[in-house]
Amino acid sequence: MPMSGVPTEFLGKPGYEIRKWHEVKTGYTQFKVGDALFAKITPCFENGKACVIDQFSTCWGAGSTEYFVLRPIMLGVHPKILLALVKTRDFLIDGATNMTGSVGHKRVPKEFVENHLLPLPPIAEQHQIAAKLDELLAQVDSIKTRLDAIPKILKRFRQSVLAAAVSGKLTEDWRLNQPQQGNTSEKNERAIQRTDIINGLPESWSCQPLSSVSNRLLILSSPPAALIR
Repeated sequence: MPMSGVPTEFLGKPGYEIRKWHEVKTGYTQFKVGDALFAKITPCFENGKACVIDQFSTCWGAGSTEYFVLRPIMLGVHPKILLALVKTRDFLIDGATNMTGSVGHKRVPKEFVENHLLPLPPIAEQHQIAAKLDELLAQVDSIKTRLDAIPKILKRFRQSVLAAAVSGKLTEDWRLNQPQQGNTSEKNERAIQRTDIINGLPESWSCQPLSSVSNRLLILSSPPAALIR
């Protein structure tokens, strides 16, 4: 399991590939199902790369030497409690503050992890907490997915409003409440002007070439971003 296979989301599933054990039994960090692990090197640590190993059919796995593996040594510790701890804001801030090494290669020291305190409720309550985390964070992920779609929705809405503005649909209700204006000759003149325009425009509108309503037409080879938006 390479570093790229470690998710940043609490409910993220690890990505991995299958290899022969003799190829990875040395020179890699080894772990097994039930372990919680997290990245110890910057910026992966700050990004919250961590997971619980629970999908490996062979029970054992190997990966980057930049992992810390947390393995419960007794049945009274649920691995998702360990995962929740290493993803908390305080743990990430404290760990980043205590990093050692050169710029770009800083790591969380082993001593910091070993000495960090873990609030430990009874095992039955830990299972309840783990179940609640799965439920609530699944809702968070669902909300995030919808929020990520908002910019596209807003763009489509903006475009539809602009289209409605230049087609007469935006003021359709307003026109219905206005008294009829203009005479027959004016209507005939407008009908001539509308000959080559898309059908469906309000009868009270006239159609004019841009040159008749603007005295300058600027041709831009590279339109500013503000115009594109």
